[in-house]
Amino acid sequence: MHPINWLFLTDEEYREAEKDAFEILEQCIVGDYLKLSREQNFKLIVVLHPVLSELEQNNFLLHPLAVKLQKLPEIKTINLFEAFKKTNQQSDIEYKSLYWLKDGHNNSRGYQLWADHTYPEVDFILSDTLHN
Repeated sequence: MHPINWLFLTDEEYREAEKDAFEILEQCIVGDYLKLSREQNFKLIVVLHPVLSELEQNNFLLHPLAVKLQKLPEIKTINLFEAFKKTNQQSDIEYKSLYWLKDGHNNSRGYQLWADHTYPEVDFILSDTLHN
């Protein structure tokens, strides 16, 4: 039998689909959303977050995208992978305690971490916008 993953793709098909998906994601953010933010005069904030397996393997698949976005001053990029890693290192919180194990979404504890790290950034941008 031909080895396939849970998406019914071979390893090679999966790598190609993943590459295509990252290119589309980058185009949407840097092309479409950035263009829209310029046209409509709003600050674009992009929040990148890890799934549990990325934390456990210490391999954030969106890292190359994060690096590209952080070089664009018109986009505020918040990288939650680093925040989740830091929280684990500082308080020894198990990564799996931040996610629902059945579906992989963040639970209330994980979303609180989101809020703790996005609120200051959003608040700063809003304050800066109101004062300028």
